[in-house]
Amino acid sequence: MKLSGAVRILAVAIMAETMAEARGIDKSVAVYIISDRDSIDRDVKDQALGLAHRMFSNIDVDIRWHSGRPSVEDRNAIVIELTTGTPVTLRPDALAYALPYEGVHIQVFWDRVNIYDAPSELLAHVLVHEITHILEGIPRHSENGVMKACWSNQDFKAMRRMPMRFAPVDIKLIHLGLEARNGRAMASAVHLKDE
Repeated sequence: MKLSGAVRILAVAIMAETMAEARGIDKSVAVYIISDRDSIDRDVKDQALGLAHRMFSNIDVDIRWHSGRPSVEDRNAIVIELTTGTPVTLRPDALAYALPYEGVHIQVFWDRVNIYDAPSELLAHVLVHEITHILEGIPRHSENGVMKACWSNQDFKAMRRMPMRFAPVDIKLIHLGLEARNGRAMASAVHLKDE
């Protein structure tokens, strides 16, 4: 029997998550937000961070929000920059982008997100989408849910009523990615300690 690529990825992810659960992997993630205080309404930002936190909590991932830049000791942190004044030629169809192979940086084009109705709900979904790219460590997309490559007008309307869900394969890949990130952070800490 020949398995499709997606089925193979899901099978490997399920096995890895089962092993990770047996070892008690830390499923918390420090995320640092960098923004110009005057560029984003505090209530919109707080609502977005709260919703994004709940979306990840539903899949047993604890996002810990911080402002500013991480300290050198926080090697496993994700850094999100909320920017304004985005040039029209810079990724013209994107609301944000992540660097999943680098594993740290995300840029959100706040000036593009802010023009939509319900910017807090949209910002939450954009944050969740891009953080997921970082946690999975790959630039893949799903057929539906929060990890769709392009959201339709129906998706934007649906976000206002209830959060979009993760596809099962994304949940597995996120947990697998967390295990890998934790392993790299521990190896880095041991290496620095030995120097």
